[in-house]
Amino acid sequence: MANPCYNKVIIRHDDLTKVKDLYHITSGDFFDFIKPYPLELCDEENSKDRQYLIEEYGADNLYDWIMENWSSGRPYPETLERTLSRDGSFLSLQFDTAWSPPIGIYEELERQGFNLRAYFFAPYSWFCGSFIYGVGEWFNILSDSQDIPQDIDRMFGVDGWRKFYDSEEGSEYPDKSVDHEDQEFDVEYTSSLKVDKKDFGEILLSVAN
Repeated sequence: MANPCYNKVIIRHDDLTKVKDLYHITSGDFFDFIKPYPLELCDEENSKDRQYLIEEYGADNLYDWIMENWSSGRPYPETLERTLSRDGSFLSLQFDTAWSPPIGIYEELERQGFNLRAYFFAPYSWFCGSFIYGVGEWFNILSDSQDIPQDIDRMFGVDGWRKFYDSEEGSEYPDKSVDHEDQEFDVEYTSSLKVDKKDFGEILLSVAN
């Protein structure tokens, strides 16, 4: 089973009708509505030439297209919680995805004029972070040199997981003999990693995989 990534998002738009419309869209598989996938890639026995599909869509199968364009799979429907504010000025969402947050979906929403404050935590993949107004920030929860922001810690209880991994009960998971800062994550960072939107999605995919 894929490791879960917990997501919490606040979405705004200057046009309040767009916020309301998005609220209704998020009742189902809303990733499909925000950034639709090519129907041609749904056919597992696709008769189209593989090279044509790659040139047309950047992938010859639906899974690769989704990971490239959404940065994660669909949200688990049983985990979805959504709330529209009383004045309709913002929408809050909570949902779980597999392995990583849907950075590609957030980027598409911003392209459509929405403003996002998104937070995420993948306890079994050992990272957390945020995507706020197009700027990503990522933290390795196994690193003693990184201070987790208080807002992320309060949302997800990250410090409790760090203490668990340091305890005798959690000492074997993850493998403490591995240098996770260099080997598992394979990215360079200082106390926190700030990157632009495009690079951020690519880094998270490399971390999750």
